[in-house]
Amino acid sequence: MGGGEAAVIIVVLVLVAALRMLGLPALESLQLLAGAGLVAVGVVGLWSAGSAWALVAALRAVLAPLSPR
Repeated sequence: MGGGEAAVIIVVLVLVAALRMLGLPALESLQLLAGAGLVAVGVVGLWSAGSAWALVAALRAVLAPLSPR
């Protein structure tokens, strides 16, 4: 794991802990964690040029069943 991935994980965990301390329900905190994680994976993946093609291929694989034939 690189520095970018570690920083994203730390920021997300601190944010969720702060929201839990402010009274946000557990389910909403977990949804926030999942959404932030997906956004972080996309951003860090696009940050490196080699991973951009892998991200495009993964997106096409996910969306392929939805496309009409």
